[in-house]
Amino acid sequence: MASVDPDNDAIRRHVVYHYRYDPERHERRNVAVAAFDNFREFKTYLSKLAADLDKRRRADPSFDHRETVSGTTLVPGYRARSANGHLINKMARHGVWHPELIAGLELPSSMAIISVDLDPMQK
Repeated sequence: MASVDPDNDAIRRHVVYHYRYDPERHERRNVAVAAFDNFREFKTYLSKLAADLDKRRRADPSFDHRETVSGTTLVPGYRARSANGHLINKMARHGVWHPELIAGLELPSSMAIISVDLDPMQK
């Protein structure tokens, strides 16, 4: 199986996550454990990991039942568009709005910017 970098935003990648306790950050979170450029390899690895987790869950009564595995497909530019969305949300929350700063930014598919002219008679 050929894995790829899950943070490589230039390619389409299928990322496998393991929801578990992260001792470095002292919290439970989805940790990226592998990424593939081939969907079949992704599904095979995800199934193997899920079966292993299931086996550990049945064998150990003290096993953390909140642990899960999941996966998603990230398209090229996903992280850049997400960062742009966070920037725009942060600007709006702080009451700072500069259209020239956001002109031409690619946005996530769940976001749009609508400009409203409140007083059209001033033109």
